[in-house]
Amino acid sequence: MLYLEDLRFKNVGRFVEEQSVDFTSLSNFIQVDGKNNNTGGSSGSGKTTLFMALDYLLGVNHRPATILQSRYTEEPLFVQGKFSKDDKIYTITRSKGSIKVHEYDKELKGTQAEELIDNLLGMPRDLFRKIMHKRQREGGFFLAFTPQQMNDFLIDCIGLSKIKKEYKVLEERLTYLEQVIGAYDADIKQNRAVLKATQDAILSLGFAPIQDMHKAVVDELKAKYEQSAFRLADVQKKCESIYREQSLKRPDITNRQYDGTVREALEKRREEIEAAINACFDKERSRQEKIKDAISRKHLERGGIVSRIDKGRRTKNDAAKIASEIKSIRAKYCPTCSQIWANEGSAQAEQRKLEELASFKDAITDGNLAEGDLGVVDLQLDDLQARLKPVYDPALPTLNEELAEVVGDILEEKRKAGELYEQQNSETKRALDEFTNKMHELQAKHQLAIEQVRGQVELDLRVYDIAVQKLKSYEEAKFRYDKTFNELKVKENELIERLTGQEGQIVIFDHEQKLASESLRAKKTYVSYSFDQALDEISDKATKIIRCIPNMSNATIQFEGTKENKDGKVKEEVNAILSMDGEPTVPVKSLSGGELSATDLAIDLAVIDYIETRSGMGINIFILDEPFNGLGTVEIEMALSVLKNSNTKKKLIIVDHNPEVKQMVQSRLVIERTGLTSKVQ
Repeated sequence: MLYLEDLRFKNVGRFVEEQSVDFTSLSNFIQVDGKNNNTGGSSGSGKTTLFMALDYLLGVNHRPATILQSRYTEEPLFVQGKFSKDDKIYTITRSKGSIKVHEYDKELKGTQAEELIDNLLGMPRDLFRKIMHKRQREGGFFLAFTPQQMNDFLIDCIGLSKIKKEYKVLEERLTYLEQVIGAYDADIKQNRAVLKATQDAILSLGFAPIQDMHKAVVDELKAKYEQSAFRLADVQKKCESIYREQSLKRPDITNRQYDGTVREALEKRREEIEAAINACFDKERSRQEKIKDAISRKHLERGGIVSRIDKGRRTKNDAAKIASEIKSIRAKYCPTCSQIWANEGSAQAEQRKLEELASFKDAITDGNLAEGDLGVVDLQLDDLQARLKPVYDPALPTLNEELAEVVGDILEEKRKAGELYEQQNSETKRALDEFTNKMHELQAKHQLAIEQVRGQVELDLRVYDIAVQKLKSYEEAKFRYDKTFNELKVKENELIERLTGQEGQIVIFDHEQKLASESLRAKKTYVSYSFDQALDEISDKATKIIRCIPNMSNATIQFEGTKENKDGKVKEEVNAILSMDGEPTVPVKSLSGGELSATDLAIDLAVIDYIETRSGMGINIFILDEPFNGLGTVEIEMALSVLKNSNTKKKLIIVDHNPEVKQMVQSRLVIERTGLTSKVQ
């Protein structure tokens, strides 16, 4: 198993500065959330980019480096990860156009580094990506296979492909042997069939017929049979009469109904109280909404006042500057170059400055008034904020107390009704049990009496039929016996001699065929057992995971393996079936909504767990990139229950800003975007 300890990257997407994530400090249930300071939301923060960098590092990415390369810097992208496996530490570094792996004091680059990564992954990279990273809008990888692909996938994962190839060779050899000994075998089968028929015919002859039956004995046996048959009919008639009479004594099982008028009145009162409580809360919500609207309007008014104050202050600064320039002109100095200026132009410049200074008066006056207005508005805002505090209706405590009392009375009425029906059911069951036991005892007694008489009738009839047949066939049998016996014995001796010669010619081929068949059977048995064991382990794991969901606590996921069709051909495929409360329902792929999402996720976790347990390969994390898109609250809670109760040793990383996720995780990573760049918090 490969363990991810630390991940560093920079110049990837919006992550320009180097980012570092220490996975050893995180728990096994992690949420990756986003915070976009530009929009105030979560989208666009770059949550997914974090794990695209990991995919790129391990060479399982579906996006080229040119897309991952940051557009906000000319420096090349850089990703480095620290991993451990079998007590060894590996540092993998991948940048644009280069790859290298450090192991202790040894460093591999290029093709050698890629080969070492393949050895660390232990499986094809596309498969490794599936058991590590569930991308956006990507369904479960296992159920996405066809039944045939599921079968081939598991066969490869548990290392049975080589054995299947070996028994294919044995099958070809057996076909060849069957062709070689086909001609011999056909003759032997035919001769053996003829010999067996001949020997059976001889055995069927038995001993030579002896006259051991006479007409007087046959008549006596017939009379005895007729007497037994009459007695049987009489016993059956009496038993049926007694049973019908006893059936009329079946007890009455009608129950009297409990008076529900009190409970109905209590239910009506409970609805009235709940309506009154809701009205109190609605009234308070309406009051607070009005105050919030007033606060919003005051904030808008305050913004306008602040703008007036700012304008007045800027105008004062401009007026001070103009006044300074007028002072310089009156002192016979140019306000621009500070040289002496005493001519007609200075008087005109002074007049223009005075007119400009007079134009600032209104803005300055309005700014001074606005400062007073700002104080009034701030006081009004403080008053509104104080009024925003919740005000509880004094009638609420009384209503809640009455509601609790009414609910208690309703429960008491239910208990009384339950006790009445339980008592009636107990009495009815006891009466029915007594009646049923009596009927069973009576039926058993009658059955025993009838069977005893019927046995005698059948025996008398069988003896009579045998006697008739013996008397009828004696003379015919005696004539045929001698003639047939002699002819069959001659034919038997000829067939035995012929078969002895034919069987000696195919002993060697027959022996080889048996050895090849035993070897083939052993290999197929091993493959079948190993494959069925894999399906059972995956089924059990998936079932344990899915049963964490309340409405699927009795569900069972079962994978059905190899089957034979009507033509006797073996179909090597896998089908997933979901059953509820012991009753088979439908294939898992035909489910819809939250149950399908949760079941899909449970099956993937079970398959991944089995592959990693069996092969010892894989990685200690499983990334789910926004897996709840399009799901409602109930479906999300179901999927989270599956993840929380999966008992996997992996770190489950959920890239999602959903609040339900935040409540269940132990660790959180927040991707924060400000301006054009992002960082990991």
